[in-house]
Amino acid sequence: MPKLSHWGKQQLKFHYELNVCDVRGLPQDVRAVAVVWERSGRVARSRTTPAQGSGTERMASIESKLRAPATLYRNVKRATIDPKPSILKIVDD
Repeated sequence: MPKLSHWGKQQLKFHYELNVCDVRGLPQDVRAVAVVWERSGRVARSRTTPAQGSGTERMASIESKLRAPATLYRNVKRATIDPKPSILKIVDD
């Protein structure tokens, strides 16, 4: 049963893919990082990658694809889609 806020709206199913190449500008004390994508209680996480380089060129080469399904709701009368916020984080492992 749909939530009351979705009542009378068209349900649209999508599969999103986020391609993460690298992370740059890492602090000197960070040894390894991962990228975490959170949306509606679902979490997609890249593998942990060691940081390399020094100074302002410190980076980690992630080379990962994060995938997440999503159900969006479209208001047919207004032709708008309800917002669906997500959070993208770089975590120090």
